[in-house]
Amino acid sequence: MDSLGYARELFKSGDTSEALGVIEDELESSVDSRAVWHQYFEFCRRSGEIDRLVAFVLLVLPDVKQPDTTFIAMCEHLEMHRYHDESYLIVAAIDRLLPRNRLIRNHLFNQKQIWQSFNPSEVYEEYRRWNEEMIRPISKLHDRPAVNQTPDRPLRLGFVSRDFEHGHSMRQ
Repeated sequence: MDSLGYARELFKSGDTSEALGVIEDELESSVDSRAVWHQYFEFCRRSGEIDRLVAFVLLVLPDVKQPDTTFIAMCEHLEMHRYHDESYLIVAAIDRLLPRNRLIRNHLFNQKQIWQSFNPSEVYEEYRRWNEEMIRPISKLHDRPAVNQTPDRPLRLGFVSRDFEHGHSMRQ
């Protein structure tokens, strides 16, 4: 029997602490396994050990090769089960490791807007920071379209309709 199967049997028999310990041992050797992390999350959630989950994630986070893709789904599941503060702790820690990661920065920005105590100045500051780091570099890659700045130029309006070809009132 593999270690996850053994952990499931322990969990079913009520030995939650031992089951979590077995999964933690497994995660120390395969820290990037999303399947094992998912099982660990489920056991912690069902047994009310979310603080243990967060502490363990923060402990091993520097060893995870791709913490953004490894933990973003877990953070979304935490939020779905109303563990918003715990999710925020994990996402903020990943943001400190990967400060220019768009996925994490976007998630962090949304968390600050939605789940954190709404402080408009903090949300605006996060928006400004996100815009400077993520949007400005992209917008510099594209040329602005040429615009006729003559004040008396004719205004051109266009209408597009899917029935334009077959009897639209503008066609006649």
